[in-house]
Amino acid sequence: AEKGVHINSIAKFNDKLILCGWVSNGNSESYPPTDSRCFTAAVSIPSGNIIWAKTFGKSGSGLTTVKSIGEGDFAADGFTNNMFDTGLIFALFDANGNFKVVKSEDSEGQFGESGNLCITKNGFFVSGNLNGTLVVNLNKSGNVVRSKIIKYKAHEVNAKRICCTEGNDLIIACETNLPA
Repeated sequence: AEKGVHINSIAKFNDKLILCGWVSNGNSESYPPTDSRCFTAAVSIPSGNIIWAKTFGKSGSGLTTVKSIGEGDFAADGFTNNMFDTGLIFALFDANGNFKVVKSEDSEGQFGESGNLCITKNGFFVSGNLNGTLVVNLNKSGNVVRSKIIKYKAHEVNAKRICCTEGNDLIIACETNLPA
């Protein structure tokens, strides 16, 4: 992987752009790199000046989605992918980059894509593709309400997108590796 910052998602709030992704020192050949760390920053509009920038998380982690949740607060999801810890990351932070919550949900030793963050009136859903699809429901404080790995007849089911209805129901668009 190349050395530097990899930006995955951008959210706008007032006069700021909030960026998220990962930063890597370039010592890993994998993608995403196993030497990466979560990265988030705020950039001023229209000057382009960096207001703040932060890295956090264990080696092999990164953020994939950031969304504004109002009042200047943001929610982000991502992954951790190293030999000792694999799973999803969920973070809540304010417009100054101060973290309110950072959670990691274990994925039974399997890692796959993340990047599915859905905001409801009661909290959040995040999902990632593992050995099946891990779906985590969190309340507005970022506490895990429930977590479940979804499989179909022992086959992998990979969430491509998630969305929430106004009634807080979760819709998951999946693909599977069912034999023909």
